[in-house]
Amino acid sequence: MTQEIGEAAAAAMVEGERAVANLGVLHGRLRPWFARVEPFGPARKYLTGLMSDRPRKNGWTIAEHAGDRTPDRTQRLLNHAVWDHDQAQGVIRRFVVEQLGSQPLRVGALDESGQEKHGDATAGVKRQYMGCAGRVANGVNTVYCSYAAPGGHALVGARIDVPEEQLADPGHRTVLGIGAGHSRRRCRDHASDRPQAPAAVAGLLGDRLER
Repeated sequence: MTQEIGEAAAAAMVEGERAVANLGVLHGRLRPWFARVEPFGPARKYLTGLMSDRPRKNGWTIAEHAGDRTPDRTQRLLNHAVWDHDQAQGVIRRFVVEQLGSQPLRVGALDESGQEKHGDATAGVKRQYMGCAGRVANGVNTVYCSYAAPGGHALVGARIDVPEEQLADPGHRTVLGIGAGHSRRRCRDHASDRPQAPAAVAGLLGDRLER
């Protein structure tokens, strides 16, 4: 029994060291997409917090995990720091493919999830059915894509479901920062149009796309 415990502890240590090394590689590849070096350090702490085993992940819990007294740095990173979100997401997708793409069965899994949100100054927010609340509420629905393989899984894409009424009003669309070429695409639209699904970006389409 003692030997088994020792072997398990050694295996866990190796996996932990590998995770730290992979995090360093991923963090380094994200550097070109940050306009300034100041938010780049907090970005690593943010990634580490997301990868932690904390049951709830928000600004406060991630700040606590990073050793910060308040979530100010995390909030500045997400709300004010200048970095290219789309390019960063592309880096993550390619990194996931490197780690999982050689496995025999890869699946792109699409799922729509809602988040309650107050106000009306955010794209996608309206009174609608929110699965997270189990009722009609003010909030936004987002289609997420997870790339899954026997060795692990990761979120590699996301797109907000923007209601038709927001897209149809040019003035409202400008206020919300929605581009003129944006069209509404729900979960079923991504699933039925595989080449444009989030999983297909950067050659990421797996063997199956499931919803």
